[in-house]
Amino acid sequence: MDKSPYSSRLFVSSPDDTLAGKTGDILLIDGMDSRVIDLHLNVINRSSSGFAWGYQGAGPAQSALAILVESVGEELAIRYHMEFKTFVIAQLQGSWSISEEYVRGWIDGRLLYDKLEPAVREEVPSYG
Repeated sequence: MDKSPYSSRLFVSSPDDTLAGKTGDILLIDGMDSRVIDLHLNVINRSSSGFAWGYQGAGPAQSALAILVESVGEELAIRYHMEFKTFVIAQLQGSWSISEEYVRGWIDGRLLYDKLEPAVREEVPSYG
């Protein structure tokens, strides 16, 4: 699995016909290969019923967790999946795609924000 900063891997929604296109599978496209990503319920079980997006809820939290596990590993996924859900996954509508490069960049930015001194953090808006 290529986890270089220049990865061309892409997460793509495959919405079903329920909930106005806010549920379905999430595919990982890597070059000519593609697969449905795992829910990663063994890491955290927020929604055993599947992936979702476009709102604040358990399904979008599971989507955020799974995308982060696939991109940056379990430790960072556990730590940041709820924020990633709020700032990214809950904002998605219908069919969408997110590059792994974007996901890793979001995490890098969040890690930098966390390193700021508390006084400086008060002057800088939360990373989203």
